[in-house]
Amino acid sequence: MKKTFGLLLLIFSLLCLVLGLVFPFMTIAIEVNIGGSGGGGFLGSLFGGTIEDQFNKKMTYSIPEAMKMLFKHEQYFVGVLIGLFAVVLPITKTILTLIMLINKSTRLHAFINAIGKFAMADVFCIGIFIAFLYTKFNESLKADIEKGYYWFAAYVILNIIAVLLLKPKKTTKHEVA
Repeated sequence: MKKTFGLLLLIFSLLCLVLGLVFPFMTIAIEVNIGGSGGGGFLGSLFGGTIEDQFNKKMTYSIPEAMKMLFKHEQYFVGVLIGLFAVVLPITKTILTLIMLINKSTRLHAFINAIGKFAMADVFCIGIFIAFLYTKFNESLKADIEKGYYWFAAYVILNIIAVLLLKPKKTTKHEVA
């Protein structure tokens, strides 16, 4: 029963990961109000409208879109880290967990635990959440967490529980013979 529930959680966690990668993760809005009241005054008329219209921008990104934008702006290190921690390692960990379930390998479980610590998906989620909270105290910068964040966070939690439930029993020397 425990293994069946663990397998269902593992499969559902993989679905959550896919949804977390597909749906938008965060929306960032930059709102700079230079014009003050009265529609932007003289500076606003120079730009053909209000200053507010000229300095408001809203960007919504999924994880792959954010990576693409980072690569476009030559931020390769950060883009690779996000790709590694948010895409490659979570998928690898989930596939290895399925293999572990079939093979019942305690060594593979130890390896999964090791890469799980390096995957830092949970740290990634918390980092995004802290960035979100930071923007709440900045008047000109607003961020909203989108569906993708919640799906990714669900993946992190469910995957950790699934790996714990699917841990193979250690075999003793007497059981092997």
